[in-house]
Parts: sequence; C-alpha cells; structure tokens
Amino acid sequence: MVDVNNVTFTGRLTADAVSKQVNSSTIVEFSIANNTGFGDYKKTQFFNCVLWGKRGEAVCQYLVKGQMVGITGKLEDSSYTNKEGNKVMQFRLTVNDLALLGSKNEAKAPSDSPYEYETDASGYAEPVARTKPRYEKEHTFF
Repeated sequence: MVDVNNVTFTGRLTADAVSKQVNSSTIVEFSIANNTGFGDYKKTQFFNCVLWGKRGEAVCQYLVKGQMVGITGKLEDSSYTNKEGNKVMQFRLTVNDLALLGSKNEAKAPSDSPYEYETDASGYAEPVARTKPRYEKEHTFF
C-alpha cells in the first residue's frame, strides 16, 4: 500500500510572495499563517510554501501580505547545515492547488447580516454581534 502525503490548509500570507528562477523554471515562495482553536486555545501555525512553474508565475502578483488562500499539496522535508555547523531540518508545503479566498480588507459582513467582523493582528476575522442597528428606522412589511 502506498502512503498518503496530502495536506489542505487555509491561511493568510505573512508577506508578499517571492518569485525566483531555478534553472529554467520559476519557483514562487511564500508563507501562510493558519489559525486554529479559539479563545484561550487559539494557536497560529506558520507554513512555508512553494509553487512551481507557470501556475506560480500566473498567481505571484496576487499573493500579497494579508491575502487569504486555500492550498492543497504535500509536505516535503529538507536539511541544510547552518553557519554554526548545525544540521537544520525544515518542512515546506509543495502546492498542488491554490485558491484565492479574499484579502484582509474584504473581511466585511454583508449589510443585512446580524454580525460584524473584527480582525485581529494576524488578519483573522471573527464574527461579533452588531452594536449598531442595521437600519435607521424600523421597517414594517405587512
């Protein structure tokens, strides 16, 4: 039986994506912050991601800090020796599918929603009850 290496995350970019040329191919590197839990149990994890080839070239300009993305891919490990001579192991996500889910500024509630959205420092938007009425005056429909 073949092992499965498939992960799916949503999160916000921590910085603008960087495009590089490696041999004859383009590589786009970026990092996302993924929030899990809530309240005292809220935790943010950071994932380094890489997108290869023409797909990377096509979306690089849209991968800006604060952009919410949904990604699917596989985890890959690599190692290198740092300046101090220590071997460092790292993981990165090689992206197979990427969806642009909206920017930080688009995290607004529809005008008829009973909720507003408050964004924390990491860009995570949580719904909260509206403090202002939705309409200036009460409407009667019948």
